[in-house]
Amino acid sequence: MRCVLAALLGAVAMTAPASAYYKYISIDGDFSDWADVPVIDADPQDNVGSVDIGDIKVANDDNYLYIYYSSYDSLALSTFVTIDYDSNPATGYDVFGLGLVGVEAGWQNDFPFQLQTGVFNNGLGFAAGDFFGIGAALLAPYGDFPEHELAIPLGLHFNFGGFVPDAPVFDDADFDLLLWTDAGAGDVSSKISYTLSTPEPTSATIALVGLFAAAARRRVG
Repeated sequence: MRCVLAALLGAVAMTAPASAYYKYISIDGDFSDWADVPVIDADPQDNVGSVDIGDIKVANDDNYLYIYYSSYDSLALSTFVTIDYDSNPATGYDVFGLGLVGVEAGWQNDFPFQLQTGVFNNGLGFAAGDFFGIGAALLAPYGDFPEHELAIPLGLHFNFGGFVPDAPVFDDADFDLLLWTDAGAGDVSSKISYTLSTPEPTSATIALVGLFAAAARRRVG
């Protein structure tokens, strides 16, 4: 395990730059939607023969967080998607003890679970959610394939039990992501800092705002 951790530490020395990309993605196994979304993290091939994470892309719209990831060996079951909702490594679960993140929300493939400091799965889960009512992600395709995409509802709430009841998972537009697996020798992405994006104003909207501003100046003059 000590050798595994040393290798992982070398693999995650970098933090992916902050990103924000507004787009609707159809979760249907057709990845053409992702063509214009930039790769936010390109993980090297370093877990040969097991789940080996490759490129990662992230986007959002008003309702969902969308994540794309590729796999070098077409092995992808046991891929974990985890969120550090307060961007604080001192709170939440420290993946592999690397000190990169303290994650509170997680999905193994599409199955949701909640984490806390020192506890991988506290059994409390999430309140509601669009898919199956338990906070599940929508994943396509399911199984071992070279590419996957998933959608996570932005309206999710933690069932936090004793300390912060019913807190929203996305109560802040800024949060950190970590994709990882404990299969084989283990593999982790860089820590990905993401900011929820808002739609860019259309040219018609910008022109309309300009007209209102010009009219207001004329009235003042």
